[in-house]
Amino acid sequence: MDMLDLNIALDIASRVGSDSFADLAGMLATLRYYHFISCHPDVLKSVSLLPFHQNAARINLTSVYRPFFSRCLEAGNPTAIYLESLRLATTEGRIDEGFHMLRLFQWTDASICPPELFFTLSLFQIIIDHYDDAIATSDFFVDLVSSYAAADVLATSVFRNILQIGPLKIRSHSNTWQFDEFPDCIANGCAIDTRCRTCFLYWYSVMYLILC
Repeated sequence: MDMLDLNIALDIASRVGSDSFADLAGMLATLRYYHFISCHPDVLKSVSLLPFHQNAARINLTSVYRPFFSRCLEAGNPTAIYLESLRLATTEGRIDEGFHMLRLFQWTDASICPPELFFTLSLFQIIIDHYDDAIATSDFFVDLVSSYAAADVLATSVFRNILQIGPLKIRSHSNTWQFDEFPDCIANGCAIDTRCRTCFLYWYSVMYLILC
């Protein structure tokens, strides 16, 4: 590959890492040129971070994987940004910083982002009292994944990531959380474990306050 045009080499490396960054291990362990290619920002921006997504504890500051994750974060990898926003919010109380990281993706191609990113953005918006924006983002998220059932599964996976990261229960956002219109369905049987699309964001925001 060292005889190839740089852009072609980067495209090959991006394809190698499209399923998992672990597939780049062979390149990282070989010649300097291969290492340079596999760590190029253009590759890291699009590399699949599925192993981090499956076990978000790998992004923590004490993790042996953190240096590689940080490179992906610096390159603007959407999955890295999603996970880091969760870490900042849940372990350091820096939800505003996490919110600003995610809101940049409101105006980008949703297909390049993990759909959980948009749910997390709506969650952060409701926690910091951006009610109208939160409802709009939540509706966009549900429409993006085509069904409420799929949205509920993905939202649950966000909370799995939060638990994997290890929330510190800072309890610093109870004064900014604001739900302007409580869902009527709560009076008709909906609860934290029996949600519908109408009360979906309400109950998940309550879960966030309990955990974080």
